[in-house]
Amino acid sequence: MTSTQRITRHLFPVSALAVVFALGGCSSEPGPVSGGSGGASGGAESGGAPGAGGAPAGGASSGGASSGGETAAGGSASGGSASGGEASGGASSGGASSGGETAAGGSASGGSATGGSSGGEFTLTSAEFEDGEEIPAAHTCEGGGGQMNWGQAPSLKWENPPEGTMSYAFFMIDETLTTKQPPDVNGNHSGVWNIPTSITELPLGWTIAANLSGATGINGGYLGPCPNLISQGNTDKYNLILLALPEASYTVSGNGTSGVRDAYAMLKAEALAEAILSGTSAAVIK
Repeated sequence: MTSTQRITRHLFPVSALAVVFALGGCSSEPGPVSGGSGGASGGAESGGAPGAGGAPAGGASSGGASSGGETAAGGSASGGSASGGEASGGASSGGASSGGETAAGGSASGGSATGGSSGGEFTLTSAEFEDGEEIPAAHTCEGGGGQMNWGQAPSLKWENPPEGTMSYAFFMIDETLTTKQPPDVNGNHSGVWNIPTSITELPLGWTIAANLSGATGINGGYLGPCPNLISQGNTDKYNLILLALPEASYTVSGNGTSGVRDAYAMLKAEALAEAILSGTSAAVIK
C-alpha cells in the first residue's frame, strides 16, 4: 500500500543574483527538478508446499515391525515402525526405516524477493572519493558544471539494501550547517526520491532526467558543495545519504532548501535503513 504524505512550503521566486545572497554561504532555493513520479517494487516468490505421504500397507513388515496400521504423512514417519508406506513430497533425513526405526521427513519452502537483501551492511560508495576524504573540486562549485554550475554529480553505488525495500531516496546535506545552532536551512542542498529498486548505481554526471526516469527531486538531485560562497576560510562536512524505503512511491511538496529539509525529515522517518557517504570541502566558487 502506498503511503502518501504531503508537505507544503511556500517560497518566493528569486532572481539568479538573489539566490547567491539567500544561500547564506551554502545552497539555493530554485524550484524542484522533477523526473515524474512513480517507482518499482520487487515481486514475491513462494516455494512449493510439502507433499502428502504414501498409503499404508497391510502386508508383512520387515525387521519385526507391525502390519496394516502404520502410515507416513508429509514426508515423515514417527512413533514406531515406518514400513507401512512411503513418504513423498518432502526431502527426508535419515531415509526410509524398518524394524521399529523412525524416519523423520523434511520440507522445503521458498523465499521472497522485494529488491532487498538480508546479508551485509547497507552501504553507499563512489568511485571518485572514499568516505571521509575531500570531495574532488569537479563535484563542487569550484569545478563548475552540473546543477547551478555547482559541480558534476559523482558516481554512486549502493549495496545490501534491507529486506522489504521498495524504493530509494538520495539527499545531499551540509552537516556543518544543518547541525549548528540554530540550524542553517541552506545546508539542505538537494534530494531525489521514488528511485526504483532496479537501480543500484548512478554514473558520473548523473541527472534525474537522464538517469532516474520516474523519480522526483529538488535542486537537480545533486547540488554540490560551496562552503565559501559568502565568507571565506570554511571547510564543511557533507553527507551523501541514501534511504531504503518500504513504499514504491511518495508524494512530497515543496521546493528549494526548505523543501529538501522537509522531504528528508519525512522520508528518514519512514526509512528501513540509511547509508551515508561523507566528504569534506573548502571549495571556492570560480
